[in-house]
Amino acid sequence: MNRDELDKLVTKQDFLRPKKLTEEQELHLEEATKTEREQFKHQKPLTKEDIFKLVEVKSTKNIYLAKTVENPYLSPEMKKILDEIESRFKKIEPNGFFIIVSLTRTVEEEIKANPKISKDSTHLKGEAIDFAGKFMLRYFPKSAKALKEILIEMKKEGKIHFIDEEDSTSFWHIARNLK
Repeated sequence: MNRDELDKLVTKQDFLRPKKLTEEQELHLEEATKTEREQFKHQKPLTKEDIFKLVEVKSTKNIYLAKTVENPYLSPEMKKILDEIESRFKKIEPNGFFIIVSLTRTVEEEIKANPKISKDSTHLKGEAIDFAGKFMLRYFPKSAKALKEILIEMKKEGKIHFIDEEDSTSFWHIARNLK
């Protein structure tokens, strides 16, 4: 599979996300994201107009933004985290790339994506990224392994929250850690 073939994938289900999460998966996800959501609770959700004030994210040699990305923007601080991930990735897997399936969302987009945690999701604040973890493991295992190593390492360093959602959303979710 190459980038041209990836361009034909337009839904999150194309990237192995189930059509609907079970109640158990929803509760697990809500609990797993509790700490990160708590850190950003003081920030109001972004409106469509606010989103355009953030930093735009573009596909690069090492980053593939899927058609599923609602709004290709992040807070300046979260964009720095993504830049660091890309920099580390280049050193480990210079000819590979990783797939981002979601960045910033409006309230309406978040309700559609995950109604259980939509009220205070870090995606609503420009502080989260979802990678196509399970999909990458299947089609790009070498790149997936490199990316996962980086995310685990950055979590250990205290820079990010990292949640492996392979068993629920099929994605790897990160948010910036303020502590």
